[in-house]
Amino acid sequence: MNKALLLAATALVCLVGTIAASAGTDSYVVDRPAYTLPNGVTIQARSYRIERPTPGTFVPGIVIVQTRASYGVGKGDRTLAGSPLNQALASSRVRDIGYASFEPGAAQLNSMEARMTGLNRLYSVRYDEPIEPFDLCKRLMSNPDVEYATPLFMHNLTFTPNDPRFVQQGALTRLRAAQAWDVTKGSPDVLIAIIDSGTDYEHEDLAPNIWTNTKEIPNNNVDDDQNGYVDDVRGWDFVGNVSYSDVMSGILRPDNDPKVRSGTMTDVLAHGTATAGCASAATNNGKGIASVGFGCRIIPIKCGSDNPQITAILQGYQAIRYAADLGADVINCSWGGAGSDPSAQSVIDYAVSKGAVVVAATGNVGANMDVTPFFPASAQNVLAVGSVSDNDIPSGFSNYGWGATTYAPGENVLSTYPGNQYRGQSGTSFSCPIVSGICGLVKSVHPDWTPLQIIQQVRSTSDVISSAIDRRQQFYGRANAERAVKVNASWTTGERLPGLYVSATQVSPGAAITSYDNTTVQFTLSNALADAPNTVVSIQPFDVRTRVMSGTDVNVGTVAHNGTATGSFTVKLADNYPWYEDNARFGLTIRSGNYVNYHLIEIPVRLSTSNSQSILQMAAEYDWNSIRLTADGSLWATGRFIQAGGVPVWVRAGSSGGTNLNALPFVPTAIDAVDASTAFIGGSASSSTTIIYTTSGGAGWGQTNVGNIAASVEGIRMYNANEGIFVGNPAGSKFGVGRTTNGGQTWTEYGTRPQVTNGETIVPGSVFFHGDSCWFASSTNRIVRTTNKGQVWASAPFGISGARIVSLAFRDGKNGIALYRTSSSTDAPYRFAASTDAGQTWKATQFYPSTLGFVPVGVMSPGGHHVLLGNGGEVFGSDDNGASWQPILSRPAGWVTYGTATVAGARPTIVMAGQGLSMLQYRYSGPNGSRILAFNSNTLDLGDLNPGQTRVRYAQIHSSGESAVRIDSTVISIENGPADGLVVAVGPGSIIEPGASKQVGVRLTASDTGTYRGTLRIFSNAAAPIISIPVTGRVQAAVSVEEDAVAGIISVAPNPAADVVTIRTGIGATLTLQLVDTRGAIVRNVRSSAADGHHRLDVSDLAPGMYRLVITGGPSIRTVPLVLTR
Repeated sequence: MNKALLLAATALVCLVGTIAASAGTDSYVVDRPAYTLPNGVTIQARSYRIERPTPGTFVPGIVIVQTRASYGVGKGDRTLAGSPLNQALASSRVRDIGYASFEPGAAQLNSMEARMTGLNRLYSVRYDEPIEPFDLCKRLMSNPDVEYATPLFMHNLTFTPNDPRFVQQGALTRLRAAQAWDVTKGSPDVLIAIIDSGTDYEHEDLAPNIWTNTKEIPNNNVDDDQNGYVDDVRGWDFVGNVSYSDVMSGILRPDNDPKVRSGTMTDVLAHGTATAGCASAATNNGKGIASVGFGCRIIPIKCGSDNPQITAILQGYQAIRYAADLGADVINCSWGGAGSDPSAQSVIDYAVSKGAVVVAATGNVGANMDVTPFFPASAQNVLAVGSVSDNDIPSGFSNYGWGATTYAPGENVLSTYPGNQYRGQSGTSFSCPIVSGICGLVKSVHPDWTPLQIIQQVRSTSDVISSAIDRRQQFYGRANAERAVKVNASWTTGERLPGLYVSATQVSPGAAITSYDNTTVQFTLSNALADAPNTVVSIQPFDVRTRVMSGTDVNVGTVAHNGTATGSFTVKLADNYPWYEDNARFGLTIRSGNYVNYHLIEIPVRLSTSNSQSILQMAAEYDWNSIRLTADGSLWATGRFIQAGGVPVWVRAGSSGGTNLNALPFVPTAIDAVDASTAFIGGSASSSTTIIYTTSGGAGWGQTNVGNIAASVEGIRMYNANEGIFVGNPAGSKFGVGRTTNGGQTWTEYGTRPQVTNGETIVPGSVFFHGDSCWFASSTNRIVRTTNKGQVWASAPFGISGARIVSLAFRDGKNGIALYRTSSSTDAPYRFAASTDAGQTWKATQFYPSTLGFVPVGVMSPGGHHVLLGNGGEVFGSDDNGASWQPILSRPAGWVTYGTATVAGARPTIVMAGQGLSMLQYRYSGPNGSRILAFNSNTLDLGDLNPGQTRVRYAQIHSSGESAVRIDSTVISIENGPADGLVVAVGPGSIIEPGASKQVGVRLTASDTGTYRGTLRIFSNAAAPIISIPVTGRVQAAVSVEEDAVAGIISVAPNPAADVVTIRTGIGATLTLQLVDTRGAIVRNVRSSAADGHHRLDVSDLAPGMYRLVITGGPSIRTVPLVLTR
């Protein structure tokens, strides 16, 4: 096995895992609430989906954990004193726990910025338990003291190497750098931190601009500035000279030398020197190159190894924190990685709160970063930089999107290279520091500007990229250094531009879209720059299945400099919205006069469902094209490993763990499996049609040449470990059908195979097995079928002129669907045809797949209903042979090209393949069955309460029909009592499956005495669209009139109370005082004597909430509501 394939095998061991227990477990969501930094910057609420990472992208044996409380840790500590987290880590064999971003004892730990961003409670945990960091993080997420836990991710440099050559610096001309230098040549007080592989600070064209830490005395081995880093005179090396095994063991060797000291210089090791030169090489010094930053100084920070075999950036986020604490004005990050990371956002929030602009490369895989996040560029409040050519043509390698702040030249950029050399290189790695240099110039002109002002200034003054003007939302503009330092010189005169952006969003009701009802989204616009009169915001949903129900244009008026304005719009999920968990994305176009900006907002969608989808493997390195999920939960699949040159591979993931991945000797065309041990793969080897088989889980394979039977293998079905058939293209005048009775050791021609005409072949992907039956479509639009395991075959014309069949599926022996295209044209529309006689006749349906909003991949069936799979992982079901389709809620699954349906663990299951592998286990009850919904009781009685009490009681509803019931709304109408006396406290959710029961909670809040009456109504799509139940409750005083008269006037103060309550009464000098909580438990019972009638009750140790104070004196009893607060 070659090295690449070995890495792939390692990846799949981690990523596929145990199929039977994996549904819904191979990712988790971290929801971060909105909050405001000490400098007033608002961090929006955001959901981070943490997928199981690919090996090589994280450090084994380390997790990053943010706790809810802060705990002090010292060197070598293995626990957090007093934290419930210790119990969760008890089995993890913890080696040590330390701060993830600070050194122990650092003064900054107690800063307001550290506390607000949570960095003072962000810890790195090293452990020896044999468990993947991802799995440990999932376990820790259920701990009450854990806010989130993530693996420690490694990041890649974002450059594309070129051969060394002399390149003219056309980029500076395009950027109008010389004109910007007429305004400012940068300031030595402006610091640009280069977080990278290491920087040759002794380079002739960098040395004059290298920052020196004047708070440190060189080489005295003392941390003079007490920042936790000894002798960091010129920055810091967070990694040192470490090997690959060191990195995988979490071993780093930091030191105070940020220069690479390696005898073998590579473009990776030289990367930081090149990015530093792009940002602020010494200019006008008669040497080397000019650089945008001109006189701004560079802080070199090394996060790569001196070992040329290590290409990753390590400790990048700790370095961001370090740079911010040093006072860096600009922090350059020419690196990143796919996925999202809440701990990265916390560090960036800290840097922004300290006044630093974080500038990051968008990445070099040509991907849409709105769809595939790339951190840190995709984090909030980061200036994300993509690449264009010197002629303003977007670079093919550059990531792009609404999230890209601006672009800059990134092709053949001449810059510094270690050893006083100069070379041209390409990548967003080099467009990024060019923009960092521009930020340095802006900071030099406006030293009092905030990071968000500088970010918006660079974006607002960017030139339109004419070659991509029709996609300006994704290619906003190319940075212009001259305009960045000239525009907005004054807020009242000269050329001025706004800097409008969305600073906050809020969803109502709740924090997410949780139903198909209308949801209101409120947004806040902030303006970092000049006044913005007549501001209009236009809303554009990214998904046609997400609709804006209010007007798409919102006029928010004038947004003043440093001011805000709010607006709102109403959205609704269409009935065919397919995802139970995703982010609904909306593009906001913000206009004020000639100014325009674009902002992407994401609103979480969390629909209630019993479905669960597991992303088994998601990586562009694989292309999976054939799958089989067996009854014992074992997954077998074939495909290509693209990074190894498209090598054909097979994989098996066993139901009890263990995964095999190996190369195949031929291109696979079909697969079937019986269990974890027995599988069969068909294909063509050395121009011979071949079926290989294993009975040992892939440890060994037998091989049988079936070229005498068929020219290809298009489908295999094993009825047990020994008996089965395959179908394939004709080797002679008949379609190929072979049968085995000895587990694939031999195959013989079988059955009354139909004759072929005019080069007729089987349509790829059209073979479908159900029980003893098999169907396939031919290139001449025949449907060929058998109902007895291949003994007898028959055929019939499809009967729809011009059709090109894509796939077939039968939900039983008679009812089938064909997905076809209306012609051979590549843009021909898709249609459905249905058969009710086992495929003998077909009739086109009137349902058009285009209305569902995706490109169909194929139809399939696990039995009982049909399933349509979309190219994004959309899943729709039909119980009427394709006449109508309903969403089977799933999650986005990347680019999908193939799928299979079966029953696993008594639940219908779909495995999707393409860019990745994912598995959806679901429940489906079509719309054509009965829907019956009813309450399980005739009334809901909340009982007797006293004023000040609250109580919640539940009514149960049950779905007893054949189809699921959709709940549209739940309301309660008041017939007697206060308007807010009875409210719905707990709803039943949006869907109630057949046979399921849900509870509806009603809360009575007692204020006025009397009888509270109302009617609880549930609106749904059941046969009875409205069901109702009467609700009653009674509120009465605790004592009679006679007792009140005896008791006299009673005073309880203060109420609400926090510490001591004073009770004054005419009952007598001696009282019994009892406090009763809402559960009816007596939490305080004291005998009080007070000659003056002033009785004092200490409540300082009780929890806040509602209580009843029962006062007993002689024959009198009095009850008074009492509220405790803190």
